[in-house]
Amino acid sequence: MSSIAREEEAADRLEARAWWVIDATMAKLFRARPIIPKVLAEQVRAACALDNTFHLAFLVNATAFGSPALFAGYALWTRRVLASRGVQPADLTANLDCMKDAIAGLMPKPSADAILPILSAARTALDETPAFPDPEEPVGADALDGLARRYFLSAMEGRTDQAIALVKRTFARGQGLHAVCDDIITPVQREIGHLWELNRITVAEEHRCSAITQLAVAQLYPRIISLRKQHRNGRSLVAASVGGDLHDLGLRLVCDRFGAAGWMTTYLGASVPMAGVVSMVAETRPDLLLLSVSMGMHLRSARTILRAIRAQPDTRDLPVLVGGQALAADCGIADRLEATAVAPDPASALDLANRLLP
Repeated sequence: MSSIAREEEAADRLEARAWWVIDATMAKLFRARPIIPKVLAEQVRAACALDNTFHLAFLVNATAFGSPALFAGYALWTRRVLASRGVQPADLTANLDCMKDAIAGLMPKPSADAILPILSAARTALDETPAFPDPEEPVGADALDGLARRYFLSAMEGRTDQAIALVKRTFARGQGLHAVCDDIITPVQREIGHLWELNRITVAEEHRCSAITQLAVAQLYPRIISLRKQHRNGRSLVAASVGGDLHDLGLRLVCDRFGAAGWMTTYLGASVPMAGVVSMVAETRPDLLLLSVSMGMHLRSARTILRAIRAQPDTRDLPVLVGGQALAADCGIADRLEATAVAPDPASALDLANRLLP
């Protein structure tokens, strides 16, 4: 059996035994950690169970792709999020240690041999990286400048009209959609996500900013349609975020870039099941499929879609371009996805597509 097959088999086994692993992990953890006040026990256990569900989902995907870096990156991100909400960094490392023991005891040795080094690599990364961010690091408006700073302040204060006006002016002055995306939307959304990680803004504030951005971008659509007519090139695409992935703003912006360049775009949005993507591709027969994967826990969903596309004679040779933050942790993941190409950022997607197609 090849190493890839062993890793995929280990991932399948781990996913099948996830609840047993979580139960054993929590049993070990609550024996090892200080006693929790009875009044908080139920709440703490529920939160711990939810956290471990995410840990397992990322670990399954890291195992399937043979990527310790994927899980290590997730562990470092998780520690930042938890620490900003009052959870001690030692609690996460203890949790991962207990999970490692649980897997060693519950999984067949060949599978455990594929999984345990990934947990060890994450533990090493946690030990070698500061638990808390640099207090001197600029955040929020201080981390931005120019158009991004102005837009950020308007969005954070809920001044929808001002935010929309700034986007429309930027577009109308000939700076185009690339300036809107690269100079405003992308840095602002990244910083808003960073503020949520640090617990500086609430989920409601994050969602309000994203909603304002979606509304602002929608105002440009009549102009994008006009540009598509001017630059019509006869090419078409289908675009979707994979099943379970609720992040689709970046993909929406990528689709708009393609539309402004003359492509006909069929945008399916967030969390599209495999069957829906496959049937839409079969129905519309596009020149290109765009898949977005924002979180590492959804990488196997992307590969399942790709394998289903390749299994159909009519779509076997369809170019598939994959992008998203999930691919940033480890460049080796791209090779294992079985995609035609991977776009490292939204700006490069259109150039890549033009090189892929004759």
